[in-house]
Amino acid sequence: MNKLNEIVLREKEKSLHISRVPTKIKEEFTKYAEDEFAGDYGLLLREIWEKYKESSLFYQNFDVKLNYIIQLLEKETEPEQNEKKPEKRMLSGRIVKGGEKS
Repeated sequence: MNKLNEIVLREKEKSLHISRVPTKIKEEFTKYAEDEFAGDYGLLLREIWEKYKESSLFYQNFDVKLNYIIQLLEKETEPEQNEKKPEKRMLSGRIVKGGEKS
């Protein structure tokens, strides 16, 4: 009996049971596994998971880059609030301060 329990535990570590899979998805999955992976569901699952991680990383990086580009464009289109106006000096070197004429 102990040997049987060991086999069952070993098998549970390697297996995955998924319930509530829509019929059409299951049929597509099994057909694709048969055609492309010689019926190896585990290998197909690994391939799907790897592709998911790659695309997820791509979209995360894409969002960061897009936000950076948006910030650059916003800075470019904003008028410079801290833009210094040219100083007007008198011949003596004193800075002339005053309002702007319109």
